[in-house]
Amino acid sequence: KGLLLDGKLVAVKQLNSKSSQGESEFLSEIQIISRVHHRNLVSLVGFCIDGDKRLLVYEYMENNSLAFHLYGSEVPALDWDTRMRIAVDAANGFSYLHENCDPRIIHRDIKSANILLNYNFRAKVSDFGISKCFLDADTHVTATQVMGTPGYIAPEYVSQSRITDKSDVYAFGAVLLELVSGRKPFNFVHSATPLLLQALRDDVYDAVVDPNLADAYNCDEMLRMVVCILGCLDHRPEDRPKMLEVARVLEGTMSVEDLKTRVISRGTSNGGQVMGTRRLDQSPPAFHIQDQGYGSTPYTPPLVQGSNLRKRKNFWKFRRAGAVAFYARDQRHDDNYVPKLNCKPFKYKELAKATNDFSRSNLLGQGGFGCVYKGVLLNRKLVAV
Repeated sequence: KGLLLDGKLVAVKQLNSKSSQGESEFLSEIQIISRVHHRNLVSLVGFCIDGDKRLLVYEYMENNSLAFHLYGSEVPALDWDTRMRIAVDAANGFSYLHENCDPRIIHRDIKSANILLNYNFRAKVSDFGISKCFLDADTHVTATQVMGTPGYIAPEYVSQSRITDKSDVYAFGAVLLELVSGRKPFNFVHSATPLLLQALRDDVYDAVVDPNLADAYNCDEMLRMVVCILGCLDHRPEDRPKMLEVARVLEGTMSVEDLKTRVISRGTSNGGQVMGTRRLDQSPPAFHIQDQGYGSTPYTPPLVQGSNLRKRKNFWKFRRAGAVAFYARDQRHDDNYVPKLNCKPFKYKELAKATNDFSRSNLLGQGGFGCVYKGVLLNRKLVAV
């Protein structure tokens, strides 16, 4: 948390200088987020490259993250209307990335900690540090390492290292399950399957609903939510709905009946196993995680020897199956090299002042990339750095 000289309150994300992949995630995030604009995506106010210091400045989100409100010990439980609104907002944000960006963007780190909430609990998607651009001609991206958070990772990503937009859909299904149940998905996402199917068939949801909600929910909206969860968590990526369909079903602009018929039919033919049978705690390959709240980004191992690196004038570009990730290796080794981006560059001193010299009292959270601080700009606008 920080206050800039113009009075703007911001949140500041500070790169962990010991992170081997922090530099690549830093450039990847500003390259992606500086060119996308949607009411359900967190806005990038600016950035700082000053010697070995790397910082990102975001609009300030007053109510922290969805995870904070689902699992925080000193916060009131979210009511059903708020949970439903968060689900629709987040679905619209992810749908924009998948359907309206050119090239399309696969987020790759969807989880409740990366869905942030503003002053009136409207949701915005954050943290694009490991996102991938996805060309229309590509059917999938092959990853050299599995990155993410257990409970949110699609089965085909663990078993085959395949990434598609349907990998995001699976992760979003886990988030919807959190909204309904109030439970973390790591150990619950698989055992919830028969409960969800039975609840759907009986139209009785007590066994899956967060005890904090009791029966204070809209039954029609709960039906739509449960159907979307089962559809998103299908172990076959080709059978999962598109994010746009999920968004429309959740907001009630598309009938739920078609998706409901599909998930019940597949659940019956699979003996209730809509979701994959492989547990994510059973020694997946080369797996690195960090899950520490606000804007958390998993640790990304260094690129392995033999990766397809192509040398360009100002940076290394890593290509695999048409996806582009900026490896951020400037040939001139200029620590103050500033990329051409559609956002404001800040001086380090300005951000230090805005965040009270990165005081612990301004600390909002931390993840694999580094720490995130609240800040206030000169115009008194709240931002995250």
